[in-house]
Amino acid sequence: MTEAEMMLWEALRDRSCAGFKFRRQVAIEWFIVDFLSVQHDLVIEIDGGVHTRQRAYDQERDKIFARGGLLSSASVTPKF
Repeated sequence: MTEAEMMLWEALRDRSCAGFKFRRQVAIEWFIVDFLSVQHDLVIEIDGGVHTRQRAYDQERDKIFARGGLLSSASVTPKF
């Protein structure tokens, strides 16, 4: 996990965020999502700089998640 992912995991783990239960590094189709709340159909992706160059891939990823009823939230993180 990246530093940004580790920081977010510390905030999400043990139902620390509004009581939501999150799992990390979960396989959905052929993607590995950073964080998933099954209870709330919510995916959180922390995208590094490479994602600024692969927008089509990310859009396809989000379409697949949406077809499965998942809400996807992605954030591009700066380098630490």
